[in-house]
Amino acid sequence: MSAIGPARWLLVVALLALVNVPVVASLATDRRIATEGVATTAEVTDAGQEGDRYALLLRFDAEVDPARRAWPVVVERETWQQARESGELAVRAVPGDPGAFDAPGEVRSRTGLWMTLLGNVLVAAWVAAMLRRARRRRAEPGDDDGEPDRPAG
Repeated sequence: MSAIGPARWLLVVALLALVNVPVVASLATDRRIATEGVATTAEVTDAGQEGDRYALLLRFDAEVDPARRAWPVVVERETWQQARESGELAVRAVPGDPGAFDAPGEVRSRTGLWMTLLGNVLVAAWVAAMLRRARRRRAEPGDDDGEPDRPAG
Protein backbone atom coordinates (compact mmCIF):
# COMPACT_ATOMS: atom_id res chain seq x y z
CA MET A 1 0.00 0.00 0.00
CA SER A 2 2.85 2.42 0.73
CA ALA A 3 4.16 2.02 -2.84
CA ILE A 4 1.23 4.04 -4.11
CA GLY A 5 0.60 6.33 -1.19
CA PRO A 6 -2.36 6.99 1.06
CA ALA A 7 -3.56 10.01 -0.94
CA ARG A 8 -4.04 7.93 -4.08
CA TRP A 9 -5.76 5.14 -2.15
CA LEU A 10 -8.10 7.75 -0.68
CA LEU A 11 -8.79 8.96 -4.22
CA VAL A 12 -9.54 5.38 -5.32
CA VAL A 13 -12.02 4.92 -2.46
CA ALA A 14 -13.66 8.28 -3.26
CA LEU A 15 -13.96 7.38 -6.95
CA LEU A 16 -15.46 3.98 -6.17
CA ALA A 17 -17.96 5.59 -3.81
CA LEU A 18 -18.92 8.18 -6.42
CA VAL A 19 -19.22 5.65 -9.25
CA ASN A 20 -21.44 3.34 -7.18
CA VAL A 21 -23.83 5.98 -5.77
CA PRO A 22 -26.56 5.33 -8.39
CA VAL A 23 -26.66 1.58 -7.72
CA VAL A 24 -26.68 2.07 -3.94
CA ALA A 25 -29.43 4.70 -4.23
CA SER A 26 -31.51 2.40 -6.43
CA LEU A 27 -31.12 -0.49 -4.00
CA ALA A 28 -32.07 1.78 -1.09
CA THR A 29 -35.18 2.95 -2.94
CA ASP A 30 -36.16 -0.64 -3.77
CA ARG A 31 -35.77 -1.53 -0.08
CA ARG A 32 -37.92 1.44 0.98
CA ILE A 33 -40.62 0.41 -1.48
CA ALA A 34 -40.53 -3.15 -0.12
CA THR A 35 -40.60 -2.12 3.55
CA GLU A 36 -42.50 1.19 3.65
CA GLY A 37 -44.54 1.00 0.45
CA VAL A 38 -48.29 0.63 0.45
CA ALA A 39 -50.47 -0.96 -2.19
CA THR A 40 -52.47 1.76 -3.90
CA THR A 41 -54.22 2.48 -7.16
CA ALA A 42 -52.82 5.26 -9.33
CA GLU A 43 -54.92 7.17 -11.82
CA VAL A 44 -53.63 6.99 -15.39
CA THR A 45 -53.66 10.58 -16.68
CA ASP A 46 -52.01 9.86 -20.04
CA ALA A 47 -50.83 6.88 -22.06
CA GLY A 48 -48.35 7.33 -24.86
CA GLN A 49 -46.53 5.06 -27.27
CA GLU A 50 -43.37 5.64 -29.27
CA GLY A 51 -42.19 2.64 -31.25
CA ASP A 52 -41.94 -0.25 -28.80
CA ARG A 53 -41.93 2.01 -25.72
CA TYR A 54 -45.17 2.25 -23.78
CA ALA A 55 -45.39 5.08 -21.25
CA LEU A 56 -47.97 6.04 -18.67
CA LEU A 57 -48.40 9.14 -16.54
CA LEU A 58 -49.66 8.22 -13.08
CA ARG A 59 -51.26 10.38 -10.43
CA PHE A 60 -51.34 9.07 -6.89
CA ASP A 61 -53.89 9.84 -4.21
CA ALA A 62 -53.13 12.56 -1.66
CA GLU A 63 -51.82 10.02 0.90
CA VAL A 64 -48.93 9.14 -1.39
CA ASP A 65 -48.47 12.48 -3.16
CA PRO A 66 -50.08 15.52 -1.52
CA ALA A 67 -49.10 17.65 -4.53
CA ARG A 68 -50.89 15.20 -6.88
CA ARG A 69 -48.26 15.49 -9.63
CA ALA A 70 -48.05 13.16 -12.63
CA TRP A 71 -45.27 10.54 -12.53
CA PRO A 72 -44.00 8.82 -15.68
CA VAL A 73 -43.38 5.09 -15.98
CA VAL A 74 -42.45 2.90 -18.94
CA VAL A 75 -44.27 -0.44 -18.93
CA GLU A 76 -44.77 -3.54 -21.04
CA ARG A 77 -47.38 -3.43 -23.80
CA GLU A 78 -49.94 -5.58 -21.96
CA THR A 79 -49.74 -3.48 -18.80
CA TRP A 80 -50.02 -0.32 -20.89
CA GLN A 81 -53.14 -1.57 -22.69
CA GLN A 82 -54.89 -2.62 -19.48
CA ALA A 83 -54.01 0.63 -17.69
CA ARG A 84 -55.08 2.75 -20.66
CA GLU A 85 -58.42 0.97 -20.90
CA SER A 86 -59.20 0.98 -17.16
CA GLY A 87 -57.70 4.40 -16.38
CA GLU A 88 -55.86 3.05 -13.34
CA LEU A 89 -52.90 0.94 -12.32
CA ALA A 90 -52.27 -0.91 -9.06
CA VAL A 91 -48.81 0.06 -7.74
CA ARG A 92 -46.75 -0.05 -4.56
CA ALA A 93 -45.65 3.42 -3.44
CA VAL A 94 -43.98 5.05 -0.45
CA PRO A 95 -46.34 7.59 1.17
CA GLY A 96 -44.85 11.07 1.05
CA ASP A 97 -42.25 10.01 -1.54
CA PRO A 98 -44.18 9.49 -4.77
CA GLY A 99 -41.02 9.06 -6.83
CA ALA A 100 -40.45 5.79 -4.96
CA PHE A 101 -42.96 3.42 -6.53
CA ASP A 102 -43.02 0.07 -8.25
CA ALA A 103 -45.45 -0.65 -11.06
CA PRO A 104 -46.26 -4.11 -12.41
CA GLY A 105 -44.81 -4.66 -15.87
CA GLU A 106 -42.40 -1.76 -15.44
CA VAL A 107 -39.55 -1.75 -17.95
CA ARG A 108 -36.36 -0.66 -16.27
CA SER A 109 -33.35 0.65 -18.10
CA ARG A 110 -30.03 -1.09 -17.49
CA THR A 111 -27.99 1.88 -18.74
CA GLY A 112 -27.15 3.05 -15.23
CA LEU A 113 -26.00 -0.41 -14.25
CA TRP A 114 -23.76 -0.69 -17.34
CA MET A 115 -22.31 2.79 -16.72
CA THR A 116 -21.57 1.87 -13.11
CA LEU A 117 -19.90 -1.35 -14.22
CA LEU A 118 -17.81 0.57 -16.76
CA GLY A 119 -16.81 3.10 -14.09
CA ASN A 120 -15.70 0.29 -11.77
CA VAL A 121 -13.69 -1.35 -14.56
CA LEU A 122 -11.96 1.97 -15.34
CA VAL A 123 -11.08 2.53 -11.68
CA ALA A 124 -9.74 -1.05 -11.45
CA ALA A 125 -7.64 -0.50 -14.59
CA TRP A 126 -6.25 2.71 -13.12
CA VAL A 127 -5.35 0.94 -9.86
CA ALA A 128 -3.68 -1.88 -11.82
CA ALA A 129 -1.65 0.67 -13.79
CA MET A 130 -0.60 2.44 -10.57
CA LEU A 131 0.47 -0.84 -8.98
CA ARG A 132 2.38 -1.91 -12.09
CA ARG A 133 4.18 1.45 -12.20
CA ALA A 134 4.99 1.26 -8.49
CA ARG A 135 6.42 -2.28 -8.93
CA ARG A 136 8.58 -1.15 -11.86
CA ARG A 137 9.95 1.76 -9.85
CA ARG A 138 10.86 -0.55 -6.98
CA ALA A 139 12.58 -2.94 -9.38
CA GLU A 140 14.85 -0.25 -10.86
CA PRO A 141 18.52 -0.47 -9.76
CA GLY A 142 19.44 1.74 -6.84
CA ASP A 143 15.93 2.05 -5.52
CA ASP A 144 16.06 -0.85 -3.10
CA ASP A 145 18.36 0.86 -0.56
CA GLY A 146 16.39 4.09 -0.35
CA GLU A 147 19.46 6.15 -1.30
CA PRO A 148 19.65 8.20 -4.48
CA ASP A 149 21.93 6.87 -7.21
CA ARG A 150 25.40 8.45 -7.21
CA PRO A 151 27.95 8.33 -9.97
CA ALA A 152 30.83 5.95 -9.32
CA GLY A 153 34.19 7.51 -8.87
